[in-house]
Amino acid sequence: MYLIYFRRFLLLTVLDIIASFELIPERANVTYFNEKYITYAAGNVRRAGRRLPYFINFEITIRHTWGNNVTVHYYFYEFLHNEYRRSFLEFHFKLCDFFKNEPYIGNAVFRQYRIKCPVAAGNYKMMNMTFTVDKFPNVVPFEKSRVYAVFEQNENGDMIFKGYADILMKNRPLKRRKRPWYNYTRYKSDS
Repeated sequence: MYLIYFRRFLLLTVLDIIASFELIPERANVTYFNEKYITYAAGNVRRAGRRLPYFINFEITIRHTWGNNVTVHYYFYEFLHNEYRRSFLEFHFKLCDFFKNEPYIGNAVFRQYRIKCPVAAGNYKMMNMTFTVDKFPNVVPFEKSRVYAVFEQNENGDMIFKGYADILMKNRPLKRRKRPWYNYTRYKSDS
C-alpha cells in the first residue's frame, strides 16, 4: 500500500520537475559570416506581448549548397563571476546529421521549417523559433549560459558563420492547481 503511494508521489514529483523547466532566450547575435559562403545573416530575440514567450528570429542567405560538407559546432559558456567562461558542454555535428539526428534544436528546425538536406542556395527565414523543453534533459548544471554556434567547411577548414545566443534555463516551481473539493464556499444561513 505504501509502495503505491510512494510511486504516485515520485511520478508527480518527476512530472513537476519536467513541466517546470523553462528555457528563455535573452539575446541572439551574429558575430561573423564569411562573404564567400553567405551574403546576409541576422538574428534577434523578440516577444509579441508581455505574457507571451520569447522567440528567436533568424535569417540567412547562403550562396552554395550545404550538406555534410559543413560541420556545426556548439560551445556552451557558463555565466560565472560576471563573465562567460567556457564549460565542458559542446556538440559537433555534420549539417545533415544535425537536422536528422539532433533531437532538441536540429530536428525541431528540420520539422518546423521543412528544410531539406542538402540545403540549397537561397534565402531562409526562421521566424518565431522556440525550443521543445519537454524532451530537453534537465541536467545542465548552470542557469545562465551563452551558446556559440560555429559553422565550418570540412574540406578547407574555413569558418562560414559564428553567432551566439544568451539563454536562461530556469527551474520554476509549479503552482499547484486547486482541487474541486478544496473550493467549497460557506453559505450564511438566513436565520
